[in-house]
Amino acid sequence: MKILQGQPKGQILLLAALAVDAGRAYGVKAKLHAAVDAASYEAAKALAQGEDEDDMKEKASEAAFDYFRANFPSDYFGAQCSGPELELSERKSEQKMRALSVSATARLPNIFAGILGWKSIDLPARSRAVRKDADVVLVLESSDALRDSFPQVKQRVATFSDRFSQHDDRMSLVTFAAGADPVISICGVYNPAKDRPGAGTFNCGSGYQKSNFAKAFLELSPQMAAAAAAPEDAMKQAQAQLDGLRSDLRAKKRAIVLLASDVAASNIKEETAATARKEKVFIHAVEIAGSLKASTPAGAANGRSGGENMKRLANSRDSGAHEKEEPTGSYCAATDLQQLELCLEKIANGMTVSIEQ
Repeated sequence: MKILQGQPKGQILLLAALAVDAGRAYGVKAKLHAAVDAASYEAAKALAQGEDEDDMKEKASEAAFDYFRANFPSDYFGAQCSGPELELSERKSEQKMRALSVSATARLPNIFAGILGWKSIDLPARSRAVRKDADVVLVLESSDALRDSFPQVKQRVATFSDRFSQHDDRMSLVTFAAGADPVISICGVYNPAKDRPGAGTFNCGSGYQKSNFAKAFLELSPQMAAAAAAPEDAMKQAQAQLDGLRSDLRAKKRAIVLLASDVAASNIKEETAATARKEKVFIHAVEIAGSLKASTPAGAANGRSGGENMKRLANSRDSGAHEKEEPTGSYCAATDLQQLELCLEKIANGMTVSIEQ
């Protein structure tokens, strides 16, 4: 360090120069961490699109690479990056989840620290994402209130169902108008019996048949009837499908996704939704409104708007009656098809995948 002895101004300049290198390293490391987080999150989401185990890994790898490169450009601040590398853990059925890690290392050349022999610095980053299996029941209004928009609405709902894994997740479909009809059971039976299954009577494994959903959405049409008591029955049908599974077979995440007009939702008792939530079931409510609805009926008998009713059913944080000890769901108003797509995308993205710090 003789070059610094007796040269206070030189020491200050050198320290300032080293601070520049440190600042560059901090910025690159932050960018790298953001990139591996995005890569692991999107890779975990991509697992749902795989046809088999090999295809799952391929799609996850493609997503990890694409999102990493989109968030960490090549030669960022002159850094040379190795990676991303994807490590996919083997799924164990008893855990009802998959985990993967994305790692990368950026080698950043130092501008000033090379004077002291530190020509570069290696900056590693790693992110772990978990995808939990899900049991999901879609509850879809098919009454006269949606007669004009129903073909487009059901198409968006079909796209939503495709976001889930045909190997790891289960999906059920219940529609309602004058009555409530289970179209696909939680075990994949098409047009099952209308009687609610007994608790713990289903012993099917994970997965669902996408072809059944494609067939159902092709055949579904709106009924020329108003929804009266049917929404309440539909929610109870949905809960019965989830509870019909043996407790040891149930997924980590259980959810009901309700798509209904404001008046239909007002006919669902809050006690019914509360019963589901006490069983650790998340409720996500999408209000079909605006141009998607044929008419604007009068407000609910309880004096609350459709949005207020649905927020309470979902136990959303802004419901005004949020129960902290129960699962917190979500509410979203869909006034047009674009908004409906955004609502469903938000629900799907937040339901199964999370980043572990």
